[in-house]
Amino acid sequence: MRRLSRTTWLTTALGASLALNLVLGGLLVFAPKPQGRRPELATVHRQMEALVPEADRARFAAILDAGRPAVLERLERQRAARAAAEEELGQEPFDPARLRAAMARARDEYQQFSIALEDNLIDAFTSLSPEGRHRLAEDSRRRREAARRSRGDN
Repeated sequence: MRRLSRTTWLTTALGASLALNLVLGGLLVFAPKPQGRRPELATVHRQMEALVPEADRARFAAILDAGRPAVLERLERQRAARAAAEEELGQEPFDPARLRAAMARARDEYQQFSIALEDNLIDAFTSLSPEGRHRLAEDSRRRREAARRSRGDN
């Protein structure tokens, strides 16, 4: 088996992190569940933990758990900003400038949520062995492909 350079590993880890973040972001924010519910962040974390080697699991879980309150706070702020934008849409008289400002606040809050989620994930991924990162990257690819197929994308 060929040994990969440190740069290759770091590039691979960054790519895996980005792919996993996109999948998690989609799960957390966009994917409807049967009763209209999104998976809880703790549930998504536990699913990830189950994929990593046993030797990595406790350290990985501790980092995810420590960051979860900040991520959830940002998620709630984003949801409140989105609700405010939805409320603004229904106001009479309609004011496009107010709606644009409300939507900009919601977008900014989403960006802050995304940064908090990414930071927590990257901290946790840093604690993993190469095998653990590889397992998460492979799972992310499988999920992305399954989602693509279910949408009928080519």
